Amino acid sequence: MGGQWDGARLSGAGNHPRKLKVFAGNGKTGQMADVVRLQLFLLMGEFAASAIVQKDRSMTETKMTRETLPAGEVLCSYCTARCCRYFAMQIDRPKTREQYDHLRWYLLHGPYSVFVDGESWYLMVPGDCKHILPDYRCGIYETRPQICRTYTTDECEYDNDGVYDQLFETPEQLWEYALAVLPAEPRRSVNGPVSLPILQVS
Repeated sequence: MGGQWDGARLSGAGNHPRKLKVFAGNGKTGQMADVVRLQLFLLMGEFAASAIVQKDRSMTETKMTRETLPAGEVLCSYCTARCCRYFAMQIDRPKTREQYDHLRWYLLHGPYSVFVDGESWYLMVPGDCKHILPDYRCGIYETRPQICRTYTTDECEYDNDGVYDQLFETPEQLWEYALAVLPAEPRRSVNGPVSLPILQVS
């Protein structure tokens, strides 16, 4: 296509909003293009136009709230299955250096985290349930585990911003906290005895 571009516009011809008609410098109509994502850079000036077609429920729908939920409906219909993308196991609150070291060992093995909610400590393991459907519904709803059946939306993650009393996402964060709350280890005095391992020489 010869000549420089002097303009571009989205054409509504044929009631097809995804058709683009580009005009060359000689005024003749260029080739028609059926596009989903278009980024057009013009040679004259720093102008960029982009058209993006997305199908995302979270972006196209107004977020439902607990207060505006219609009678007879459930929050799950407006959620992205947030409660199905991790599980948390309650653990004993660490009280010793050794117990904190055990928790640090957990965090060294993957994208896990430890959080504190009130007086309770939890180990959180991220991971999507393999039965989440594309529309975020449960693929095994009739045979879902009992823990899913007893879980309610009364205080679920739907509108929870994930704020915890403490959240440790790395072993370094956890260990820094441990050193701050645990009593300091006694230091050996200069004149104190030194215990060295005994080496056996054959």
